[in-house]
Amino acid sequence: MLNVQKGWCDVRENISVANERKLESSQRDLVRLLDGWHKDYILEPLSLPENPGGISTVEGPPSVPCLFCEEYSPISEQNQLLKHMIIEHKLVIADVKLVADFRRYAQYWKKRFAEQPVTDFCCVIRTNSEALPEVQDNYFLLCDALPEDRALREKLQQQRLREILEQQQQERYDANFHGTCMFCDKEFAGNRSLLLNHMANDHAFNIGLPDNIVNCKEFLDLIQKKLDSLQCLYCEKIFRDKNTLKDHMRKKQHRRINAKNREYDRFYIINYLEIHGFDLLKIKSEHGLNFYQQVKIVNFIRREVHQCQCYICQEKFPSKKDLVNHMEETKHITSLPAQSMWDQPQYYFPTYENDTLLCTLLDSEDELSSVKPREDVPVISEDISNIEALKQSSVLNQLLCEEINNEGP
Repeated sequence: MLNVQKGWCDVRENISVANERKLESSQRDLVRLLDGWHKDYILEPLSLPENPGGISTVEGPPSVPCLFCEEYSPISEQNQLLKHMIIEHKLVIADVKLVADFRRYAQYWKKRFAEQPVTDFCCVIRTNSEALPEVQDNYFLLCDALPEDRALREKLQQQRLREILEQQQQERYDANFHGTCMFCDKEFAGNRSLLLNHMANDHAFNIGLPDNIVNCKEFLDLIQKKLDSLQCLYCEKIFRDKNTLKDHMRKKQHRRINAKNREYDRFYIINYLEIHGFDLLKIKSEHGLNFYQQVKIVNFIRREVHQCQCYICQEKFPSKKDLVNHMEETKHITSLPAQSMWDQPQYYFPTYENDTLLCTLLDSEDELSSVKPREDVPVISEDISNIEALKQSSVLNQLLCEEINNEGP
């Protein structure tokens, strides 16, 4: 087993010192991967992002090329290609899960590596640096600390976003949708909203507004597959038969998907929107914002941007484009304004009518589940047959007696 102890022996000079932490993080990823190597040269599989769906502009067979040789792997076996590049070519790609379209990414770097040496783009990591030179190995790390790589990743992200939005738009107005209710087997034809609204209204199964969903048919097929395997959609427990599962989901109010299951993320359009670096989920987590505070912060920012005013420094601009440029340059767009500015009752009301972003906000289920009843709150039993005993033990009666005693004769 290889023991990676020293790193960064030939980091390219064009990578700034500010990127060193990211490179060190990527080095740790490499160490974790190489920990799985033994004498048979077997590495644990690396996972790749799911196909984002939508309209694809890439021609040719659905396969991914090796960046160095003529090896190709089908999309379903892309993990094997990553293993091949690590074992045969000593190449590690950092944060591969965050690459929006790995096939296009691989095609781009295959062309660039054919034009210039790999060391012009990659950091070199020497493994077994304390061993003899003949048993040392050099690994090449390709990551977004390189400006060209970062620009490529951002471009692919934008392309994927355009494709997803096109797919969503097509699904919104598609009148040829056919689907069957997974609870009563009623068939629907026409727009997908007919089926989704039926399941929400008649069966209390709500997966959100139809306009917020993309790749709806695949989404419903996934849910149906889970139900067919007798799995509860919310708690994800397996049951012995269909009737037991239905009773469980009805009684426990589990007719909803598990929001913590990242498998569903790709079906909601908001998960593809990385808006100018403003991460609402991160801000919610860091500051412990509840649902109503999220509503107010969204409406506040909407209103400030509508007025072309920076919500941090309050500077006004002639256009939204100038405002966004200012906020990106000053990093104000990643900050949270002072709570006194946005935590006000007026921001309960939406800035834009039918703002779909507000429909995607969720309260933390952990917060809801962690709320414990106060032990000092009196609870009156439903059984009040012995009304005299209840009067004698009443908290109000005790307080009244104490008040009379305190007043004295």
